[in-house]
Amino acid sequence: MIKFEYKYLDNDFIKIFNSGDKNFLREIGKNVFYGKILNDNFCNLLLEKVKAYELLEDKKLNQHANSMHGSAILLDDLGFSDFIYDFVNEILVNVIHSTFPERMSQEFDGIHSYVVRYGNTRDKNLDFHVDDSLVTMNLCLNKQFTGSELVFNGVRCPIHIDSAYQDTEKIIVNHQKGFAVLHDGKNRHYVNSILDGTRYGLIVWCQNFNERKNWFESLQKRECTVFCDFKK
Repeated sequence: MIKFEYKYLDNDFIKIFNSGDKNFLREIGKNVFYGKILNDNFCNLLLEKVKAYELLEDKKLNQHANSMHGSAILLDDLGFSDFIYDFVNEILVNVIHSTFPERMSQEFDGIHSYVVRYGNTRDKNLDFHVDDSLVTMNLCLNKQFTGSELVFNGVRCPIHIDSAYQDTEKIIVNHQKGFAVLHDGKNRHYVNSILDGTRYGLIVWCQNFNERKNWFESLQKRECTVFCDFKK
């Protein structure tokens, strides 16, 4: 099992973290933040484990990481479950509290993490959806690919999930190795088709039982929730 160590954090991030400054990441749109948290050494280590997994991969034994990805790999299968647990609780929770104070009234009670793979023989794209998370971290692990941009369309409740986006809500992220996107799990998004190469990304869902419960209750009652940005 791989353990979390501070040597895997980006140097500039460590300086900000230790200084007490709360501006960890750059806000590129409402509820979407971008920057470096983990360094290239971590990306290379995780990618090395993914490549080793792929050499031994038996599709008949694969457990789907979620219902939307056909070729994602659970972090548990790569030996990184302890790493992610400690990273989230020691580091990421502090970043999320500073960037999403309105959404962070309660602590996380669940973490779901996996590696996505987009390519000619992998998932080609990802349809419009929201995540089963309170907050999501999406970290690009490699270079040498084109396409596969991440596109956001704004935060919505289940009642307004299919409503049109406002111009200011559409955010397009061109992935770069080592850079993470931190976003509200209910910010609607999709992934454009990959055009060349293979893109690998680490996804971390930080979950909260009450948030999930409220989501389904809102759907059943046909009531809009307070966090929805529909027509605000």
